[in-house]
Amino acid sequence: MSKVQTGFSVLRGWVIRFLDKELEIACMAVRQIQEIERVYMRYQDAPHLTYDQFQTLRLYLDTIREQALDEMEQSLLHFERFFWFRTEQKQLTFQNKLWFIEGIVWEMNQSTEILQQQFKTNGLTADEPIGLIPRSIARTFSRLQSELDPDAEPLLMQEFKLIRYQAIASFQFFGHLLFFPWVSQKLFKIFFFKPIISHWWNTGQRELFLNSFQEQKALEELQKLEDTAWLDLLMTHSSEVPLSLFINTIHERALQLVASTNDYSIQALVQLCTDGIFVCTLLLLLAFSQRKLSLAQSLIYELFYSLSDTMKAFLILLFTDLLIGFHSPHGWEILIESFMTYLGFAPNQYVVSLFVSTFPVIVDTVFKYWIFRHLNRVSPSIVVTYHTMSE
Repeated sequence: MSKVQTGFSVLRGWVIRFLDKELEIACMAVRQIQEIERVYMRYQDAPHLTYDQFQTLRLYLDTIREQALDEMEQSLLHFERFFWFRTEQKQLTFQNKLWFIEGIVWEMNQSTEILQQQFKTNGLTADEPIGLIPRSIARTFSRLQSELDPDAEPLLMQEFKLIRYQAIASFQFFGHLLFFPWVSQKLFKIFFFKPIISHWWNTGQRELFLNSFQEQKALEELQKLEDTAWLDLLMTHSSEVPLSLFINTIHERALQLVASTNDYSIQALVQLCTDGIFVCTLLLLLAFSQRKLSLAQSLIYELFYSLSDTMKAFLILLFTDLLIGFHSPHGWEILIESFMTYLGFAPNQYVVSLFVSTFPVIVDTVFKYWIFRHLNRVSPSIVVTYHTMSE
């Protein structure tokens, strides 16, 4: 036996022991969860406990259960990462332990369904299932069960093809969202909007400015041109500056300013129309590509949930601080003022203040509802990590 084969055998033996250890940790965590459920059911109808005492006990049991769930999830993830090192001798042992975990998880899901049925019977709504076991653990466990199946190779190849198709279709969809609206915007601008609007503005309109803000801006620019022209004439002529020369210089620069202002007005109207074409094309693509949109959403969800809990909490914290953090109002003010200037309107301080005082509050409310409604049930450990980092 060569040195490489000997080293691989030693490494494989170490990995198998590691897999056995991780799976045993998962089994111990499941037993602990099972015992917690028994204690909870035993004290649920205890007459000697007050409401406050029962709530304290329930909070303590929930904390221990969350720790056991995190431990089980991490152990299953470690087992999944190196499970292909398994041997035929350990195949049956691994399957028995996984079946044991599956049985406990199934019992807890059954109790969850009973609890949900009680909620519906009492007139409460339950749009989403209430899970004692996070769905990430259930997905990991079902994936391990399928991969340990002796006939799993064709299924794995089919799953790989589906994942590849999902990734390719998602990237194609994102490319279409960027390419087709941009192309349609440019084509409409060059061949339709710019010739028509230029002809209409230059022949059918006597107005030079779109609004009072543009007029005020042009007047300020004209004053700067007068000051600059007067300074240039003073520096180039040592004697007294002729008034006619100053007037001619101002007249030439005023004509240039009028031409640039006229072009700016045409460009603003063209840009407004082409932006509408861009938005309409984007909405049409989203409306007629629901299947690809669902594939892209599932890919984003898989990428997000494949990250560690710390990275998920970091990204959520970064996103919320950028939108609704302490310094976010200044960013929103700059964004709204730039957008209004882009449309050719004067930045209205009342509009900006109203938007900054309401929109971040709405975003914060929606985000908290998303955490309470969805994230807290899918992966409670992310919520715990998020609150720890935010504090």
